[in-house]
Amino acid sequence: MDEKKTHEAEVAINNIVREIIRECTNKGVKVYRNFVTYYVKLLILDPNCGITLDGLAERNAVHKFVVQCLQKLSHQEHPCIVSLKTQMYFSGNFESKKEEIDKHKPEMRSKLRSVEKEIINFKYENPEAELNVKEYTNFMKKIIYYCALLSGLGDPTEKEVFEETKCALKSVFFGDDIKYFLLQPEEIKEDTLLALTDLTTGVRLFNKDCQKGGSSIDDLPKLVNQALEISKTDVEETLRYIVNRVNFLTTLIDTAYESVVDEVGNDTKTVIVMGFATPEDLEYAKDFLVFYRQYELYMRQILEEVQNVDRKFNTTVEIFSNILKKLHNIVKFKTIVLTSLVYPFFTDLAQTWYEMQGLAIYLANLNKIMYDLGRFEQITSYDNERLSYLLGSYTTLTDAERIQASQEESALDIVTPLVTFVDPNDIEDIDTIKIEFLGFCAWKLVETEGGLIPGNRNLGIADYDGKYYSFSSRDAAEAFCKDPRDNVNRALHLGRNKPELINFLQIFEQLIAVYDFPTLLKKKIKAREVDQKKIQTDLHPSFANSGKYFCRNRYYWNVWDWKREAIILANISTKMTHSTQTIKSNGWSSIKVNTHEQRDKVYQTKKDNYTNVPKPSTFIFGLRGRKDDNQHIIKLTRPVEE
Repeated sequence: MDEKKTHEAEVAINNIVREIIRECTNKGVKVYRNFVTYYVKLLILDPNCGITLDGLAERNAVHKFVVQCLQKLSHQEHPCIVSLKTQMYFSGNFESKKEEIDKHKPEMRSKLRSVEKEIINFKYENPEAELNVKEYTNFMKKIIYYCALLSGLGDPTEKEVFEETKCALKSVFFGDDIKYFLLQPEEIKEDTLLALTDLTTGVRLFNKDCQKGGSSIDDLPKLVNQALEISKTDVEETLRYIVNRVNFLTTLIDTAYESVVDEVGNDTKTVIVMGFATPEDLEYAKDFLVFYRQYELYMRQILEEVQNVDRKFNTTVEIFSNILKKLHNIVKFKTIVLTSLVYPFFTDLAQTWYEMQGLAIYLANLNKIMYDLGRFEQITSYDNERLSYLLGSYTTLTDAERIQASQEESALDIVTPLVTFVDPNDIEDIDTIKIEFLGFCAWKLVETEGGLIPGNRNLGIADYDGKYYSFSSRDAAEAFCKDPRDNVNRALHLGRNKPELINFLQIFEQLIAVYDFPTLLKKKIKAREVDQKKIQTDLHPSFANSGKYFCRNRYYWNVWDWKREAIILANISTKMTHSTQTIKSNGWSSIKVNTHEQRDKVYQTKKDNYTNVPKPSTFIFGLRGRKDDNQHIIKLTRPVEE
């Protein structure tokens, strides 16, 4: 899509978003523009929704689409909507917060840009003369404020912080250095100002370690280590709570469905075995399972990042301590030290401190994300009593216990022309390869229409069309392999109907690839049901009762034949009887005939017919003599009425 069409698509989608927001406002539903845009862009991945990817659609289709969105957005506490909100929030904040570790100082510098410009553009009346006291004081004051604020070591409006920064600055910037600074070009002034900030910061940190200053300088290593312990504890407690919910819901879904093979053995389908559970109850449980599985994934990512911060921070603190030790060794028992020896260590000390500040800010952002995710969870209308009633007396299994139950099974011996099973032990860096659907059982996902049952990689990993799939049991693997393309398409069709699964299961690109195919599922022909039935005709005297066989020479099954015979007998009763001689018949005798047992048969007849329709005819207009793209097809087929 070129730039012009992309812009037109964005405009069209924005118009639809505005209409949805307007309708929601009229209904008293509070929504945010960013979320509605995110939701709409997921919904239009389904070509059957009436809205194309470029936002073009007929007015009736747009109206229908808006009504459907309004119906969904009216239930803000529904787990599907909350899952989508969580996705949008996490994707927009988690990755961006990582980048803020290195962006802290540049952002502070941008906030101090006006002060920096005043320092760089500072002029004095007589360049040849010395600065007067007023000019010197104002100039140094601006640099002191700039260095203190950029380093984040206290508030320069406080007297002690100002004096410490002033002393540190004068120790590295004095006399002819000021005059030389004022005569430099703007680019050199900027670099010099940053170098002065690093040196001043390094000197103040060294003085604090020597217990000769350090006003308003926090003990960052101690504070961050305490915050790390609290953060890890909070994340682990939240994970335990989430995992309990996940285990409960997974057991409920896994127990509610059972795979059944038909009599022929060619087809495997999943049926609901909980007789008292309605489809609405199970759909409710599956929606919450998706939410809590996603919540668990996000919390594990946060826990991993907290652990990474812990490792990086401890390493940085160790480097910081080593630099201080080297500085102490250099200046120990010396009254005069060359600047070329200590300045690099002051700069390294400052840079290390900035890195610790960045990690502390990143940790604070992770805590905020964790808190906000908890707020999303509080919005949901989780009915524990309703779901507990469905599970009944079944024992809740953990993912590890569920995998252990199928540990003795293996799918490596399954041989199919399209799917190859690979032993995970034969794959290098197994943890780095991508298993489709986030490692959940592909068969259970499509058969339960959204049930997230974890796959067991130890059974064997299915390699189909260059993608890897895992399954929860050998039976699930065999059922998937009977028609893998159809099962993958069923998963994509499920993503079209459940937009919260698209980004969670990472099938966005696959849905884009099949956008031109409105129908992904095979049209299944329902098998005709055949039932054997027995029909009892008129009761005949049996041989056991009479001692001989009874046979009616003229038997009629049609009631009208009986009526016709009754009329003939009635007519005979009114006639006169005459005797006549026939051929000799005294030699006739009765013959017994033994028939075979009655057998039911079914015959299907067929009737042929015909009809005449006009012959289709079309003409492609614009193939010659035109330079634009306005070619179109004209239908020349004669109407049926003629």
